[in-house]
Amino acid sequence: MKTQQKQQRNEEPTFDLQKDEKELVDELAERQADIFDRGKPPLSSTQLRKFFGEVKDLYRRLTQGQDYEKQIEPEFKMLRSKVYYAQHKVGGGGVPKSFLNFIDKGVKTVKNKADFEKFVRHFEAVVGFWYGKYGRKES
Repeated sequence: MKTQQKQQRNEEPTFDLQKDEKELVDELAERQADIFDRGKPPLSSTQLRKFFGEVKDLYRRLTQGQDYEKQIEPEFKMLRSKVYYAQHKVGGGGVPKSFLNFIDKGVKTVKNKADFEKFVRHFEAVVGFWYGKYGRKES
């Protein structure tokens, strides 16, 4: 049993709709933040803010009445290409593979408005844990 728990802790956590919301915003979010901090290159607060800001803007637009399928979903799906681009920025500033996987798998997992709302809450918790534990000022 302990070996299985240790193995689960060593695996890269991913957004999982099968998990209940309290786990998504607590244990899973904290493990995700821990993985980001160990990434190469390290995740910068600028990159984290950029992607989280886009997701929160989409969520704000959703709460103001924009249609999920027609207006929000296409832009949300576009985050996959943006994070792949960000990973290979010339001259530094790229994102770690763990962050790319988080965005890529998260976007692929979201299939509807309710899934999107769960992802937003999970991402918000990840950001909180990352800043609380590892946040650093950019030089």
